[in-house]
Amino acid sequence: MTAAIAAAGKTGWTPKVISLETNYMLAEQEPDVVGRSARSYAFSLEVRLPERGRGRVTVTVVPPQGITSDTPTQVYADAFVQALARELGHGK
Repeated sequence: MTAAIAAAGKTGWTPKVISLETNYMLAEQEPDVVGRSARSYAFSLEVRLPERGRGRVTVTVVPPQGITSDTPTQVYADAFVQALARELGHGK
């Protein structure tokens, strides 16, 4: 979970909920988006790590309702996964 928290920070996400029991993290990011009102918007990043490091990492990026962005949500997810791999010593 420490690596996931570090990866979040390095990719512009702010962790909001962290559960060591379930290996779950919810983070938020204020993206460069076009909105129609003055209220605050944030994308959410949900990360589920496999038990004992075996299995697949699940990453879900959810944009706020009513927001459009030039960046597809998959790009945010891929950047996080790459940063996580680097934190775990598996990437460049």
